[in-house]
Amino acid sequence: MTEVVTVPILEEVLKQISERIVKKLTEGKKLTDTEVIILLLDQMNKRIEAMNESLNKRIDDTKNTLDKRIDDAKDTLSKNIENMKSALDKRIDEVRDTLSKSIEDTKSVLDKRIDDVRDTLNKNIEDTKNTLDKRIDDAKDALSKSIEDAKNTLDKRICLLYTSDAADERS
Repeated sequence: MTEVVTVPILEEVLKQISERIVKKLTEGKKLTDTEVIILLLDQMNKRIEAMNESLNKRIDDTKNTLDKRIDDAKDTLSKNIENMKSALDKRIDEVRDTLSKSIEDTKSVLDKRIDDVRDTLNKNIEDTKNTLDKRIDDAKDALSKSIEDAKNTLDKRICLLYTSDAADERS
């Protein structure tokens, strides 16, 4: 705080003293060594202030340039990130669509194969059933014929035996 107040006061004192010395110089009076040194200090102070202002301007310009470059880089990176996100979202959607289609195609193929296997098995079962039914019917017919033949043979034998017994009784 003291430094902030002291510098402007010293500058004002130096300014007033310099003005008196310049007035003395314009009146043609001779300057003392101290007055010459004060004039030199005033000139140096003015040069330092000018340099300080120039440096502050350069610092401000550099800061503004860097701020703009940082903002531009930030904007560019944000756009790049957004573009990358959009591209990745699009690729993910394409992969999902491709995989979904592939899954659907595979499901359709498998469903068809399952239906074909089911139809083949049902046909084989039906054919086997028909074959077994025919073989059973054939076996029934063969057994029925054999039973009928055996019955007829037995009937004939019984009849012959009966006739033979009747003949024996008559004799």
